[in-house]
Amino acid sequence: GINAEYGMKRIIELAQKFLDRILRSMDICPIPFKVICHHLQSETVKRFPESRHTVVGGFIFLRFFCPAILNSESCGVKDDAPPTKEGTRALVLISKSLQNLSNGIQFGVKEPYMKPMNSFIDNNIVAVRAFFDQLASSEVEEKETETYSREELEACEKMELPMKLHNWIVKNLPQIGKTLAQYNEDGCIPELASVLGQLSFQLERENKNLFI
Repeated sequence: GINAEYGMKRIIELAQKFLDRILRSMDICPIPFKVICHHLQSETVKRFPESRHTVVGGFIFLRFFCPAILNSESCGVKDDAPPTKEGTRALVLISKSLQNLSNGIQFGVKEPYMKPMNSFIDNNIVAVRAFFDQLASSEVEEKETETYSREELEACEKMELPMKLHNWIVKNLPQIGKTLAQYNEDGCIPELASVLGQLSFQLERENKNLFI
């Protein structure tokens, strides 16, 4: 009906505002975060080259941006009173739309009420993939060396980010699976487990020499 059509147009407008702010955040993104994205992308494309964008998008949207949108209070983003029931519903739809955009997947027969958001996905997919590539650029550390102190860069190297990230994902895999299921993306869990297995073998072999 008219109200539903108007509501989806409003969701598209709000989703675009969220996305525009995200795409403008590159300059304030911490180096360790970029290093993680670079490692995820570079290791994944060796086995699954078609997943160069979804592996980065799944990481930053599924684990950071979307949870912050859905649970802003618990993420320390917003201190005001929680949103109304209608507001919460709108945030869920925005989050689902951003997640599908990051995965490059349009809404289909499983969620026909979300099909109006496919135009939002089409209009932004190129910009989002460019953002992922920039976020995971191999030149990140070189370009940022003048912005961060030597102590910060050395701390980044000593964090052994790949191993810590791998261990964290393995430890939290059940919760990740539940979150994926909320977005009807649980079909990718076997592929994720396969990638983790490959990374586990390589990390054991390379261990601390990854960023030396």
